[in-house]
Amino acid sequence: MKEQANYQKPIVSIITPFLDAQDFLQEAIESVIAQTYEHWELLLVDDGSTDKSTTIAQEYAAQYPNKIRYLDHENHQNRGKSTSRNLGIQQAKGSYITFLDADDQTTTVNSETRSVIISLTMEKPAGRAGPISRTYTTKVRCRNL
Repeated sequence: MKEQANYQKPIVSIITPFLDAQDFLQEAIESVIAQTYEHWELLLVDDGSTDKSTTIAQEYAAQYPNKIRYLDHENHQNRGKSTSRNLGIQQAKGSYITFLDADDQTTTVNSETRSVIISLTMEKPAGRAGPISRTYTTKVRCRNL
């Protein structure tokens, strides 16, 4: 079932680089979809997979076009995890960035904790001008927009 066309700019961009992760990728994606926090986008960055993980990622991107995007390198090259993360960062639309490895799962508690941190950082201290930029141990990254 395709999601509704109601698009809102995501607050959190979740970047998942993957390489030949067919045995784990679907569970990682489903763990993001199951979140109660709704203001996210998931960027699935293919690092040159040769197994069925490319198809899995493309199918989810087609099923959830307003939430999940499929990215890969030119000519479907293997460029490494760091370069894949950087591609995700370049394409991210959210104000905050977090990473989820293809063989991991996120939990509702983790997502809710991150949303609390995000809401706290959105309240600027008195007298402070400009966007807040901090890094947290929960891997949530703030972007200066």
